[in-house]
Amino acid sequence: MTGGAATEVDEATVLRAVPSRVHSKVFGRRRTPNARHALLGPSIGLALAAAAVTGCGGKMEEGGRAVTVPPGRSVEIVGEDFSFDPKTVLVEGGKAGGRVRVEIRLRNQGALAHNLKVFEGDREVGGTPAFQGAMTRSTKLSLEPGAYRFVCTVGDHAERGMTGRFTVR
Repeated sequence: MTGGAATEVDEATVLRAVPSRVHSKVFGRRRTPNARHALLGPSIGLALAAAAVTGCGGKMEEGGRAVTVPPGRSVEIVGEDFSFDPKTVLVEGGKAGGRVRVEIRLRNQGALAHNLKVFEGDREVGGTPAFQGAMTRSTKLSLEPGAYRFVCTVGDHAERGMTGRFTVR
């Protein structure tokens, strides 16, 4: 030492100033993160997951993502084995009392065959045929304002979760 008095350094100061690998050599044990650091990783993970799920103009609704599309536009619905994404579609901005044209594209990303049928009550108003995975099929519909549901009618797929809501305003 050159002309100065030795200064006592506590462990907390070392924790802030040195990397963890040096700390373990000095104090003989690994540095453990404080509560803020322990919660930071999971918090970032949850934020990223929420952003990924609600991306592409959709928002989370109970049971899945929801999207809004203007009349005359197409909406893509992804079918996987026993789920649709988005689960809720709102076609908004049609003329009062008029019918709205919409194209629905079903992209089957599942391993099984799927279809998408649109119903008003118990009456089928349109849909796609059943087809194998890694393919896309479309249907064009002219709908009056109201509430509809869409389902996969292949086997028990609807009972296993392949359902959604379609609303025209």
